[in-house]
Amino acid sequence: MHRLREMTSRFPWLVVSGGAQQEMREIFAARGLDKLFNGGIYGSPESKTEILAREVANGNISGTSIYIGHSSYDHRAAMEVGLDFVFVSRWAEFSNWPAYCTAHGIEVVESLSQLCASCDEVLSNISKQDEQ
Repeated sequence: MHRLREMTSRFPWLVVSGGAQQEMREIFAARGLDKLFNGGIYGSPESKTEILAREVANGNISGTSIYIGHSSYDHRAAMEVGLDFVFVSRWAEFSNWPAYCTAHGIEVVESLSQLCASCDEVLSNISKQDEQ
């Protein structure tokens, strides 16, 4: 996760969870992860869609943002506010996720490590194009 954060340091990171907001903030702080999420850590009682819509309206999330999630609800929330979505299968909370992701054309990665590897490849290709 730290590698991915380094690669995206110019962008805000947010947590948008269905869990209780205060509890999420305490857990992330206790694990020393809260500093990674400079855009905020949000949760219930607001819904994910409400949080995303508010943060888009406030400019904390832009159209170039990616929602990294693990449920069909995460995907629907991202689509409702116009965000790209990547599904992390290792975190999946429902058994028919392969069929759901295929039916909706969703990009799937097994883990954040795989996402980092994809980002490294894209950045490497961009650097090569810049050199030409």
